[in-house]
Amino acid sequence: MNQIAIMESKIEVLCKQLDDKDKELRAVKLAHAVEKDIMQRPPKSKKEGIFANGYGVQILLQGFMFAILTLIGFHIGWKSTGDITAGRTMAFFILSLTQVIHSFNMRSTHSLFQIGLFTNRNLCRAAAVSIALIALVVFVPPVSAIFELTRLSAGMYGSALLLAFAPVLVLELSKWFGFIKHHP
Repeated sequence: MNQIAIMESKIEVLCKQLDDKDKELRAVKLAHAVEKDIMQRPPKSKKEGIFANGYGVQILLQGFMFAILTLIGFHIGWKSTGDITAGRTMAFFILSLTQVIHSFNMRSTHSLFQIGLFTNRNLCRAAAVSIALIALVVFVPPVSAIFELTRLSAGMYGSALLLAFAPVLVLELSKWFGFIKHHP
């Protein structure tokens, strides 16, 4: 085996280990995400499906929103530089960050600011690890080269951050206007 093949196999093993750790952290985060009023709610019916109360529609609409934001970022990166790799980097950065940020928003049907941003320490730890891994892939040249990503300008990173945080605004407004309701 040549050196490149050995390095690629080591990187694959490392990525698998990091993915396993990320899944473990997400499981821990979910296990400890409990709303204060949970015991005042009646139990769900056995016949009620997981997508009841409009959750299926919410999932589809939010997935569509993430896809649109990612494609907008890809387009901005590609057209402003003329390099498709910049578009791919923007898309990766936006899509990965939106998922981490969205995990905070999905803890409750109550407003994120009502329940508190940092009230779930396990979620905060999992998010920090996820953001560190995203930063590793995006900002460390040998790793970003493996993923075929490139350096972006500060303005492009700023645009990507705005697009990644857009779902927070959309979902908080949806909660405020009652589109996402607290189901007893």
